[in-house]
Amino acid sequence: MMMQTIFRTAEPGEMRKQVSPAAGRAPCSLARPITMKTDPHPTQSQRPAMTTETTTFLELCIGSILALAFLRLADKVMAGKTNQIDERILKALRHPENPAIPKGPQWLADTAQDVTAMGGGPNLSLITGVVIGFLALNRRFRAAGFLVISLSSGMIISRLLKDFFVRPRPTVVPKLTHYDPGSFPSGHSMLSALVYLTLGSILSRMAASKVAKTYFLSVAIALSMLVGLSRMYLGVHYPSDVLAGWAAGSVWAGFCAQIARWLQRRGSVERPLPITPTTLAGR
Repeated sequence: MMMQTIFRTAEPGEMRKQVSPAAGRAPCSLARPITMKTDPHPTQSQRPAMTTETTTFLELCIGSILALAFLRLADKVMAGKTNQIDERILKALRHPENPAIPKGPQWLADTAQDVTAMGGGPNLSLITGVVIGFLALNRRFRAAGFLVISLSSGMIISRLLKDFFVRPRPTVVPKLTHYDPGSFPSGHSMLSALVYLTLGSILSRMAASKVAKTYFLSVAIALSMLVGLSRMYLGVHYPSDVLAGWAAGSVWAGFCAQIARWLQRRGSVERPLPITPTTLAGR
């Protein structure tokens, strides 16, 4: 009897009852081959970014174009070929009956005074000091030192260029702010381009999203442009002075950026940290 119970053949209904719970289960994943679908049209996040070599090549091309533009402009300035158009533009910014009064409302002239101060030594030093303090809090001491050397050398180059060309200041319109003797290239335009583009490059490399990167670089370009335009509006620089300052400052900022990347690859300078609440707190 016990042997019959153990080896009893199951009835058809019992077989269905035993098999039916498993019938609703999904088949094992190992029973079918796994196929990976690839999107023939990858999204923007899947597309590879430009390589370091491509970025370096583009920056070198832009730097070479700006350097060539500066040399050609300097040659024309020294030959006096830009005097006519320079003076015409400065006169167009003043009232014909009274060249001492710039065109536009009074608040525009006051704003130009404030904007041009953003390209002066004290304000640029203050902004640079804030960024250096941020790098020091995050123990990026060598990066902070390289930033100091880059900006200090740019200031020295600006002074050397002024002493080399020795172009007098504009006399076609009265000047509305204080100024140094040298006119070419514009020191405010050159140093604002150097400082703001360098700092904008540092912040953009710390940002994670492309929108933030574009924002930092756009603000840096806009600030340097506003400073240069304010110098013309106030009558202390010719347009050619401002163009040369923008070109020289951009070239030196790009050169320092290339040196910084090379030193970072060698490990001589720390790589920039991403902007997070922790890095902002200096922890």
